[in-house]
Amino acid sequence: MVDENNICFVIMPFGVKPQPDGSGHSYDFDKIYRVIIRRAIKEAGMEPHRADEGVGSSLVHTDMFRDLRDRPVVLADISLENPNVFYELGIRHVMADSGTVLICRENADLPFDVGLSRVVFYKYDGVSLDWEEVERITPIVAAALQEARRGKPDSPVHALLPGSVTRSSDKRQHHRHVILGAAESDELAAYEQMVAERWLGSDLDANVLYEEHQSTVFGTRALGALCLHSRDLPESAAKIAAHLSDQEQYNLANRVFERIRAAGMAGWRDNLRFATSYSEANLTVDGVDVAMGYAEEALGAVKTEFPDEKLQTDAEALRAHGETLWRISGLQRWRYRLTESTHDLNNAVRSGEEALEHLRRARVLGGLRRPGRLAQAHLLCMLLLRMRDNDRMRPDQEGHQQAVLEIKEMQGDEPIELSWLHWYQALALADTQDKESAMQMAQRTLAQDAQLSANPEYWEVGRRQYVLLRRFIEQYSSYFRDPALLGAVSQVLQSVT
Repeated sequence: MVDENNICFVIMPFGVKPQPDGSGHSYDFDKIYRVIIRRAIKEAGMEPHRADEGVGSSLVHTDMFRDLRDRPVVLADISLENPNVFYELGIRHVMADSGTVLICRENADLPFDVGLSRVVFYKYDGVSLDWEEVERITPIVAAALQEARRGKPDSPVHALLPGSVTRSSDKRQHHRHVILGAAESDELAAYEQMVAERWLGSDLDANVLYEEHQSTVFGTRALGALCLHSRDLPESAAKIAAHLSDQEQYNLANRVFERIRAAGMAGWRDNLRFATSYSEANLTVDGVDVAMGYAEEALGAVKTEFPDEKLQTDAEALRAHGETLWRISGLQRWRYRLTESTHDLNNAVRSGEEALEHLRRARVLGGLRRPGRLAQAHLLCMLLLRMRDNDRMRPDQEGHQQAVLEIKEMQGDEPIELSWLHWYQALALADTQDKESAMQMAQRTLAQDAQLSANPEYWEVGRRQYVLLRRFIEQYSSYFRDPALLGAVSQVLQSVT
């Protein structure tokens, strides 16, 4: 398996292009790529990758933007002043303060802005490459690549506007936090504690306080401080901790969950929520493993409360088993993203399929009012199988895609769950490559969400929900049959976030 952190992404024109001097002469960029660029990258100890070397033309834009953001080293050939190359170079310079190498044909008249960066020049008439020039320039480019990999700053954007743009050196951490956005801050901790102490001295009911202050991050954090500083935990402590996690205040949520556990008040649902919150705050394999321990503890409690014989006809038992196994599968998926281990992926597939069977049967028996969760489970099981087989065109023999489209609304379904259902159905339609139906579903759901989000009870609709949906799309876009169409659905989500 190729080490993703060892790939050098190349931005340059493809094929043979006419020279802009009106001479009628051409410029063979593919020859430069084959003879100089690929060789230099390999001599620098990396693997070359160009956008046209993806698995299909529909992937170019999605993967190109990801490569420009995530690759530790990017090489750009700016010969002939190609507009697309300069566009991509600009994106790279904004997203990364280091790791960019520029090369260009000798005697080119470069724009002033590009002149701020170091450029390695090579001699080439556009058709014939002198072998002595190849031998001269290749080690120079290789040395520049190795220097770029060591993290020496080279972006004029970051040099002239220090601190204005940030980039994580850890791609996976970048993926998890930058996409989710909202970061925790301790700047208001003193004020939150002061508010909590005022509440403690007033004998106000914590449940009433929760209803009044849950709509803001500051209010929820003050409620978390109340849980930590009260002598006796309020009954609403678990609800407050879960809401803190929903608002991405993971560290404070985890402290409240830990107190709940220490007080012996944690049920299996609380341990599941704690597992998710803990893994979000600890973005390492060890962090996932600790979170997995909490999830396994929850599964043990579920098995005690709902023994196997209840799984035949008890909808609540099926739902409890399904929800717990689905959370475990989610942690295994995240572990796989960190380790790229086939073992972790296979575990995620097995847990996901078992969870889906329980959730499906619970829905049939009327015990699962979460059609969005069921749709997500079907869709992810289909994608995990494609990941396992490394084949995004893998036939859906299990019928997951059609199952997503056939999920019907039931009396008692939460409106927010119906929103999730319709978005996952839009993604399933996109995977069928039915652009018209996918976009109609996305636009219709967007309009319905606009009405739903006016209700404070559904505060996350159109906000955090859309961020999570876009994260889902980015994580799994390469395993949909038409990533470009998937990107169109993502743009609908992006239009209001």
